Amino acid sequence: MADLLHQGELAKLQVKSTDLLDDTAKRYWPNDLKRLLVRLIDDLGQPYARNDEVLSEMIEQGKERIVLSGRYADAVRIFNELVDSIYNRGLRTESRKYRKEIHEIIAIVEENIDKKISLAMIAQRINMTETYLCKLFKKETGKNLVSFINDLKIERAIELLRDEDFSIGEVAASVGFDDQFYFSRIFKKYAGLSPSEYRAKQLTNQILNPMIDPISDKISEKHK
Repeated sequence: MADLLHQGELAKLQVKSTDLLDDTAKRYWPNDLKRLLVRLIDDLGQPYARNDEVLSEMIEQGKERIVLSGRYADAVRIFNELVDSIYNRGLRTESRKYRKEIHEIIAIVEENIDKKISLAMIAQRINMTETYLCKLFKKETGKNLVSFINDLKIERAIELLRDEDFSIGEVAASVGFDDQFYFSRIFKKYAGLSPSEYRAKQLTNQILNPMIDPISDKISEKHK
């Protein structure tokens, strides 16, 4: 999973971590799940937090929130927030070595994540050809620009899909896709499953894995 984080493939990372947590939640007590989340955050965050006191403190506070959380959904939400923080601060740290144009490209993508983002629009904003834009981004970051854009959009879509008040069409529109079917195809490419499959999985997890503290009467009754 550390490789997925380093490569910026957050959508695949979130799905993979969810699968791992689901498997753990089926076989172990809630506190075991919390310990796994804390260990995963330590493994993912250590390379980035070593020289970043702010991120280190964020991770420690997040781990404490995971331990104190009472529901499966809350613990996973906190975990994903921490993963986002680790990636975003790591990206900013790495970007210090980039050329000015790369900073501008990343800023344009982040500012327009809710809109349709074309290479032509970015190229026009920073005054270069699309071909040179893509080559420069790949050379400086090691990432394909279109993949970078889509991964950030799918990461945002995953956050919105956890909220049942948003339809899949509304989620698609919120990340700049006016065609729901095309959005679903891109989502599956980057996350490994369709938006409806992801949402169904999340809802099932919340029903089957409430993660109430094991010392409570309800959890004690479940394990008699």
